[in-house]
Amino acid sequence: MYIKICGLREASNIEMISQLKPDFLGFIFYEKSPRYSIGILSEKQIRALPSEIVPVGVFVNESEKNILSIIKRFGLRGVQLHGNESAEFILNLRKDLGADFLIMKAFGIHSGFDFQILESYYPLVQYLLFDTKTEVHGGSGKKFEWDILEKYTGSLPYFLSGGIGIEDIPNLQSDLGIKPYFKNLVGLDMNSQLEDSPAKKNILKVKDAIERIKKLN
Repeated sequence: MYIKICGLREASNIEMISQLKPDFLGFIFYEKSPRYSIGILSEKQIRALPSEIVPVGVFVNESEKNILSIIKRFGLRGVQLHGNESAEFILNLRKDLGADFLIMKAFGIHSGFDFQILESYYPLVQYLLFDTKTEVHGGSGKKFEWDILEKYTGSLPYFLSGGIGIEDIPNLQSDLGIKPYFKNLVGLDMNSQLEDSPAKKNILKVKDAIERIKKLN
């Protein structure tokens, strides 16, 4: 099970969490987010992350030009598109980034979500990310009912997000081999439930979460 810790920006926090060896670290480049990282995030530090940790930029309805500029500036190795980006937009981005560059497409899930809209994205991204539908585009700390994912019949692997805390990991442990909608779950994306304040992660909580998630494997 992959581990993605999202919403980082402070140098000391990033340094301590990188020592815990999550698979992905997420940095938010959405101006309306309380975890917006421009002006605080160190370009040099992100470029110096261990090679086994993939730095991912999180964007919401950003222009292709700005996404490419930020990727180059910070040496990002992945992007998470968390807005209303179309399949056509991602196709054009993919042409610039190449076939191997990591692209994740996030979707806000709710009871009436139409999973058929995902089909056009399947050939374009490596992973989907299922988050809770909110106006703030993630980091809300709110969960959605996981059994909604019974309607997802695709085979593309996905990350689960949306207010996931340490207390949710035992439930996943018991359900992973039972619930068919977890068949293609490959990673957990954790953010607000591991924080002392926006963008400042509690190191002990992150350490506990990573240790527990590793046991899910």
